[in-house]
Amino acid sequence: MFKNNAFMTEKMFVYELNDKHLSDLNKNLSYFVKHMFPTIKDDDIIKCEFVKGFQKPDVVVSVGEEKKYVSVKSYKARLVHSEYLSTFIPFLQEIGMPEDDIQFLLKWHYGDDTTDGSGIDHYDYEELRYRYRHEIKKFNFDLLEKKDLIKKLIYRCLFKGSKPEKIEADYIYHGTVDMGYFCTKRQIFTHIDNRKWGFMNNPHIGPLQFRAHIRGKKFEDEEKEKERHQIYLWWANLGDDIKFISERYKM
Repeated sequence: MFKNNAFMTEKMFVYELNDKHLSDLNKNLSYFVKHMFPTIKDDDIIKCEFVKGFQKPDVVVSVGEEKKYVSVKSYKARLVHSEYLSTFIPFLQEIGMPEDDIQFLLKWHYGDDTTDGSGIDHYDYEELRYRYRHEIKKFNFDLLEKKDLIKKLIYRCLFKGSKPEKIEADYIYHGTVDMGYFCTKRQIFTHIDNRKWGFMNNPHIGPLQFRAHIRGKKFEDEEKEKERHQIYLWWANLGDDIKFISERYKM
């Protein structure tokens, strides 16, 4: 029996969809496939396989020559993106994040009052929230209404990834093969236009919160030291939000 985690959900997608007809699918997957391929016929054969390499979509579903790329999220999914600061910070500068907000984000990431992780004292999460409480409030206020910036970050984190040659996901699917919700980029962007996240008190852009992979002094181990310069982006209520978006906004 497959466990309910992201990899097993992807595996079940391939198992349940590949070389199948609509009549072979459960109600949930049949509904999803009909949305992806509105003109599908009962005798059409559905293909589904894993997307190779590190891509945002996990599986590709095809009917004939038409393909749809799907990013599959399990019920416990919160982490939507990770990236080294060496490429993430230039991206933030490119999309117009104010420089003082970028500098604060680096301080928050390293947690040692520096923007490069060279500090002596390192603070835990609760200490950081108190120590930087005024900076956090300013950071969040500065970015609250920057809808275009939020959309560009969402696009990078959920649909495309950090490199232009990567494959773009057409759908975000959250759940299992038996029960789930799905939405497109357009639906999520419409949600961004209609929503504010002023209630959140962690550093965030829209629904995405920033977390360091590892905080602490410089590591002797090369791999650990690389991870210290890696940032994580979390969507705390991803499942509930995908459900709301799928039900609220038309495709």
